[in-house]
Amino acid sequence: MVDKEICEEIRRELEGARKAAAGGKAPLARVCARRAAGTAVRVWLAHNPREGWGSGMVACLQALAEDPKMPEEIRSSAARLTARRQSFEETGDPAAPIDDAARIIVHLLGREALPPSSEQ
Repeated sequence: MVDKEICEEIRRELEGARKAAAGGKAPLARVCARRAAGTAVRVWLAHNPREGWGSGMVACLQALAEDPKMPEEIRSSAARLTARRQSFEETGDPAAPIDDAARIIVHLLGREALPPSSEQ
């Protein structure tokens, strides 16, 4: 069971990402999605310590992207969230970072950490 406050923080970030994407603010959507995923990784690390993962959100996501014990889908999502901004702009899909974040959150914390409206 994930702490209710943490779930709310993740949900707020994902909702902010969705609103930003809908408003044509793809860079802000990406930032919010990355914060949501980074929060999930940090919470997961509190119960599953990994040496050398660091404590910052980007460092944690980069370590997740490189962890051979994680499924390829999760590593790929983390890699895209930490990639240079141009890679997201090339997809043409402002929801791509949100989908990546949701995939990571569900894998690490379960669906309960997502907003009720999420389809992931």
